[in-house]
Amino acid sequence: MSRSPTSASVPRVHFLAAMPALALLAAACTSTPPVAGPTQAPLPLASPTTALSDTPMPTPTPTSPPTATPSSTPSPEDLAISPATLSQLRLLWTIDEPGNPNAQSDCQDMACWRFSRIGSFAFSPDDQTLAVGVCTVDPTENTTNPRHYRYNCDGPSEIRLYDSATGEWMQTLPVGDYPLSLAFHPDGTFLAAGMAQRSIEIWALAAAEKVQTLLHSTTRTGVIRLAFSPDGTLLVSSGDSMLQLWDWARGLPQGIIENVSSFSIDPAGGKLATLFWSERGDYAEARFYPFDDPGRFRAFPVDWRLYPHAVAYTPDGSRLVIFGDYEIALLDPATGDVSGETDLGDLLAPGQEGTVDSTEKFTPDGHLILQASQWEGDDLLSGLALWTPPDAGGLAAWLPEFPEGNGTLLVGPAGRFLITAHSRVLFGLWGVDPTAPAEESTCLGTCSP
Repeated sequence: MSRSPTSASVPRVHFLAAMPALALLAAACTSTPPVAGPTQAPLPLASPTTALSDTPMPTPTPTSPPTATPSSTPSPEDLAISPATLSQLRLLWTIDEPGNPNAQSDCQDMACWRFSRIGSFAFSPDDQTLAVGVCTVDPTENTTNPRHYRYNCDGPSEIRLYDSATGEWMQTLPVGDYPLSLAFHPDGTFLAAGMAQRSIEIWALAAAEKVQTLLHSTTRTGVIRLAFSPDGTLLVSSGDSMLQLWDWARGLPQGIIENVSSFSIDPAGGKLATLFWSERGDYAEARFYPFDDPGRFRAFPVDWRLYPHAVAYTPDGSRLVIFGDYEIALLDPATGDVSGETDLGDLLAPGQEGTVDSTEKFTPDGHLILQASQWEGDDLLSGLALWTPPDAGGLAAWLPEFPEGNGTLLVGPAGRFLITAHSRVLFGLWGVDPTAPAEESTCLGTCSP
């Protein structure tokens, strides 16, 4: 089911009843960060004694020091998304920034039917901060070029920084264009923003100051993805089937890689993997480029009949996962050997009605996140599944309020939060609620006892 976009233009941040009552300011028309509420009234002073007594005070009886009460604060393990906590995921807060998908009757690409003014979002390395790129008016498609299928923002654009746990709107960065991609530096002190008109802005967050501007060579798409190298020295920008590597601090380009459908950076650093398609569309291969010499690469063929569209390293870097329309394959980056081809439909039991779709995202401990749905009588259950390729089964949890269908999903680097961007819930942040009941997960496929 999808929700019709509302015509309201004032952004709102909604809290769910399951969250603690926090003093949260909604995202308002102004970009000024919220002002702290009034402080609590001071406690009354103790009343002075009215008279002194001549009666000697009794000698105090020695007492044992108080026993420390164990803290009730959940541990990081209790808040990380894992098979043990999957059923405790809850929608913590949402951003209501609707767009207008019917604004242009001559829309040339389905991607311009936007349900939201939000163009991009990214978590800080510790998951504590969420950056959201917003056009403050309805984005429009650039129709001056028949092959241009990205957007213009005909009003101000901005990046909003939120507290991930509470949804508090903490800071606004007044960027110069509509941000289509965002990436935090590994140390969390800088934020890169890739724009619809192909510029890249680097912001120092402590000073809220733009410190660098780069220009990607794309002519059609804008900068649709950004990623820093693990050591933070290089920035990779993607757009128009082209990658550019930057020494971003000095503003110097380090190389261009063309014919790229998807890319992923080795978690250990040192190289990146790309998915290459021939111009005729009858040949695909995975290519591995060293960061220090992007002019050379190693290539391994990929079965084009998988219809591969994305690649991603597993969190330990031991395999490159190739995502097809219906199947997933594992490639050894050292040898090129392909193994573990899995049809996601096989994770459904025979006769079971439902869908399983890959999000192409992993939890930090190596579980691939799947979006799943299943019919129980007349009820359609929606939720998430965690699967470790190439295991025969995955564990799914059907979650209240989880949007059905295969929308956009982003999991935080620390594995504490994830974002869903669907037509029904435009933008929702999910996290583990340790007070929610931990229910037994549903097996998809064949699970080990």
